[in-house]
Amino acid sequence: MDPAVYNWLSIPQYGPMVAMEKNDTVPKITLKSLETRTTDELRNLYESIISELLPHRASRGFLMGSLAWSIQAEKLKLNPAKIRKELTKQSSKATDEPQNKNRPGTCLIREWHGRVFEVTILKKGYMWDEKIYRSLTHIATDITGTRRSGPLFFGLRKRP
Repeated sequence: MDPAVYNWLSIPQYGPMVAMEKNDTVPKITLKSLETRTTDELRNLYESIISELLPHRASRGFLMGSLAWSIQAEKLKLNPAKIRKELTKQSSKATDEPQNKNRPGTCLIREWHGRVFEVTILKKGYMWDEKIYRSLTHIATDITGTRRSGPLFFGLRKRP
């Protein structure tokens, strides 16, 4: 069998095998064959191979990219479903990390209405005016008298 040709029904992570009669043909999928398939055929392949609900307005490019990635992962003897799950897990961890990448001891300086304010970053919190605060927002609020985003006020983050 050509290594680029896959019998998708024999891959266990894509669901149970279906009993087939001698006349049934198993769809062979290659990277090259994706280009010649219609969007409806790609949608059907996506749902049967990836076993996930198809995004509502998935483009042809998205479908071809997802299917091509699965074919390549399978060619490398990798489990596409397992890789997808791990990447999703890692991406959710990445967004949970704190946005503040400054090290303890860093001094943030901000001028406000002619006065200069210095805040020192600690391991757990911030020091300003000889008091320890849990967040920069509390400090920015105390300085300005109104609720403000601390990271924006001190220039650690830009306005969206």
